[in-house]
Amino acid sequence: MDPDYFMEGILRELQVALEGMENADSVQEKKEYSQIIRNLSQSMGIFFEMASDFVDFEEEI
Repeated sequence: MDPDYFMEGILRELQVALEGMENADSVQEKKEYSQIIRNLSQSMGIFFEMASDFVDFEEEI
């Protein structure tokens, strides 16, 4: 999978979730959006960690 495509997708979904949270009326809706945002943020963190490990591997070669 293309890393740029992957990151653009996560960032797009993150933007949608942030906009949804901004427009949410109830506390329950805001809580649901915050969970989505948290999950997407964690996914980005995992991706960056893997990319960092890959760069470290290339530097050793």
